[in-house]
Amino acid sequence: MVERLSPWSTGLTYTNFAGRDDRAENVFTTEDLERLRALKRRYDPRNLLRVNNHNVAPDQR
Repeated sequence: MVERLSPWSTGLTYTNFAGRDDRAENVFTTEDLERLRALKRRYDPRNLLRVNNHNVAPDQR
């Protein structure tokens, strides 16, 4: 099934199916990830608010 649907793949992991080992870079587009990091730098620079998987750290660029 995955192979047959590959023409429509974005190459990213679907957010709801991301596991603990999935990195944020595999879940979000580059533009979205930078926007999320900018928000984290502004509102949560110590990265206190995070989830178990695909953490968006504020200090990565």
